[in-house]
Amino acid sequence: MVKIRGNISMTMKRDILIARLLPIFLGVALLTVYLLTMAPGLAWVNGGSDGGDLVTAAAVDGVAHPTGYPVYLILAKIFQMIPVGSLAYRTNLLSAVCMTLASLCLYAIVMRYLSSQGSLQSRFPSLLAGIDFGLAHLVWSQAVITEVYALHALLMSFMLYLLTKPGGPSPSLDRWLGICFGLAMGNHVTSILMFPVLIVNALFPKTILLRQRWNSLLRQLSWMVLGLMPYLVLSLRAAAFPPVNWGNPQTFDGLIWLVTGQLYRGQLFIDASSFLSRISAFAALLVENFALPGLYLGLLGVVYFFSPSRFYGNTIWAASAFSLFAVQYGTVDSNFYLIPAFLCFSAWIGVGVDGVFSLIGRQLLVGKTLLGTLIVLYLVVTAAFTLPKVDASHDTRADQFVDTVFSQAPEGAILFAKGDRAVFGLWYYHYALNERPDLFIIASDLLHFPWYLETVRATYPALNLSEPFPWTTTVIAENPNLPVCYVNYTNNAQVDCNDP
Repeated sequence: MVKIRGNISMTMKRDILIARLLPIFLGVALLTVYLLTMAPGLAWVNGGSDGGDLVTAAAVDGVAHPTGYPVYLILAKIFQMIPVGSLAYRTNLLSAVCMTLASLCLYAIVMRYLSSQGSLQSRFPSLLAGIDFGLAHLVWSQAVITEVYALHALLMSFMLYLLTKPGGPSPSLDRWLGICFGLAMGNHVTSILMFPVLIVNALFPKTILLRQRWNSLLRQLSWMVLGLMPYLVLSLRAAAFPPVNWGNPQTFDGLIWLVTGQLYRGQLFIDASSFLSRISAFAALLVENFALPGLYLGLLGVVYFFSPSRFYGNTIWAASAFSLFAVQYGTVDSNFYLIPAFLCFSAWIGVGVDGVFSLIGRQLLVGKTLLGTLIVLYLVVTAAFTLPKVDASHDTRADQFVDTVFSQAPEGAILFAKGDRAVFGLWYYHYALNERPDLFIIASDLLHFPWYLETVRATYPALNLSEPFPWTTTVIAENPNLPVCYVNYTNNAQVDCNDP
């Protein structure tokens, strides 16, 4: 009897140890992969052209391009205080940490659901779901550069984790949900697509009275206001006229212009013919990121092993809403809006793996071991093929571009820069790192915005800008004694300088 109890005790201790070590392994493994492939500085790979704007806005306490991203800027500022690497590297580190935590949240979500279904092998499928998400091409690419999508993935995954908590609403859960949703909105406004989920989960639980349901929703909305408070930080920053000050949101009109993304409204809806082609492209992205075995397991998880639950209701809504938005939003980087959908698909992969294990049966341990080994090998092989596509550790194009520009620019020159890479790259080195303070960096494509003209005047008081809407020619005419350079970047640096 003592021996049996001892064996049970040893088994329990082993299970507890495995339960603690698996998420640690997942987090350490993914973070290590991200750190080894992370950009050492400002990077343009993986669609990271906006990185210079985000790094600089955080560093100079400024306002980033629409929609402002106040939560991201606050966290980026904190990471920039870490005494390691370059300023851009520390900001890249925020993405790596956030995407690692998002994968851990996904692990917890799948574990919670499978355990509630009585699964006896929930840990391994949950681990596979976290790894499959973390090493997906689209996800990995955003974990190694400066962008807002890793933080977006973390907040979406944490919200889904809260929404799948067993039991009905509670003041504590309502508080966390409200704050999380508000912060998610403060990072990326597409988080509003999750608002219907909050309403449904608050108003339609079967276990509490209608009055309690409304109280739950009101509590969430109240705490959501607190989570939205970072938007006020944008107005406070704008009042100091930082050199990066999109929309100058110290006024109500400026704040609305910024937060609602009016600059990009023309790209919000695409025509029907483009819509069909983008659906095809989305399907290709699924295959590229998860390969055919992952696609098959994910479809098994959401179709064959489907059961009515909050887990499926929330993930199906999130995957559908974000996919539809990404497909119909006509920008070159709209595919990154699919990351929350990929989060849900990875969760279904975990359920699919668990379901296949259950179909094999408890007695066929050899079959389960063989299948598990094949899945692990598949993940290793796909990661090896993905690595060269997302590796940002050797991308030094931004450094080389700015070195070329600064070496050719005469003393005290006006630099008219065009294109996101040229403008944001120069902003980073000029404003954030304070290199070549003698230069006047002007984004020529922004000169027609009154808020940008105000920013340039505040940043360069020595520059003459009397015209209300100056073009490059009028700026040159009002400053005849200053050299002028025209700067752009396509496949290489393009610098054309003229003496006065």
